[in-house]
Amino acid sequence: MFLFGLILLVSSCKKDPEPVDPDNPGQEQPGGGGNNGTSSLPCAGKDLKIQSFLFTLTEDASGEETGGDLVDEFPECAKDDRIRFEKSGKISGSEGSNVCPPDEEPDTEVPVPVNSLWSYNAQNKTFKMYEEGKANEAVVWKVDEVSSSSLKISITEKSEGYTTKIVLSLKQ
Repeated sequence: MFLFGLILLVSSCKKDPEPVDPDNPGQEQPGGGGNNGTSSLPCAGKDLKIQSFLFTLTEDASGEETGGDLVDEFPECAKDDRIRFEKSGKISGSEGSNVCPPDEEPDTEVPVPVNSLWSYNAQNKTFKMYEEGKANEAVVWKVDEVSSSSLKISITEKSEGYTTKIVLSLKQ
């Protein structure tokens, strides 16, 4: 699924500073179970569509900004795709009614990895996505807004004189 693959690809540089061990009951568990302030994600189990995928690159020295809404760059057939954060902690996705024909698939098409997981910590306002068995490589997002029908998360990365910020808004 194009959208999910793009989310993981764009945000894959941000790594969890501390390894997360799903087998350790004192840490977060997929789906928000466990201790340390974790709780269930209010919009878990619902099909969410990307409303906006804002990408901003700022040159630290000059303050010059570039970027925009990456949804504008998605192929039309991918704009109605859905992402579901299952209550079990697995991530799934589906194409909307506007299915991309096999011969017109976007070059950047990346299927939803079969073993992708998520976790949510309400106390720390963090949302993590990772492949099963690779929790120590989790992409850690800040939760800006969450409700039973929407999720807005952001990630900021500083590197070599630039600051990159991504804000992802999903809605039912």
